[in-house]
Amino acid sequence: SDAAFAQFLTNAKAGQVGVAMFLNSNPVYDYFKSEDVKAALKKVDFTLSFSQRADETASELTAIAPTNTFLESWGDASPKEGLFSIVQPAINPVFNTRQADQSLLVWAGDTTDIYTFVKNLWTSTILVGSTKNWNSVLQTGFEYKGAKTAAAYSFSGNVEAAASAAIAA
Repeated sequence: SDAAFAQFLTNAKAGQVGVAMFLNSNPVYDYFKSEDVKAALKKVDFTLSFSQRADETASELTAIAPTNTFLESWGDASPKEGLFSIVQPAINPVFNTRQADQSLLVWAGDTTDIYTFVKNLWTSTILVGSTKNWNSVLQTGFEYKGAKTAAAYSFSGNVEAAASAAIAA
């Protein structure tokens, strides 16, 4: 949100931010006060961009970790409750890049490649209790678990008073 980013800038300018990483963002270009962003970033000890190129923000930072495009990446998504979608690469990496998720795993001390990480996550969570296995979900691209069942709600207050209060507001 705009408020959260403004707070980040305030904290960074005050020297209260030690590390800042940017993924799929270019605030030096996009933010209406780009000079404020540049000034704040200079106060952060270490800054990193997961960018595909040295864009306006990446060029101001300590390091750039060139990342794959979405066409070269593994991942997953949940566009709505109960629906899980697998993201598969359509092409091999074109340049000497690495998926941002893979970099974060390696830096956290986990040397599992991103394909295996996604596969293990799906087989240990999303596919549990499903009729699909990993190979079949690679073919279909999704698993639908269904929406959560609705719960019963009760209201023990005064409906008329609540309606009157709502109208008065």
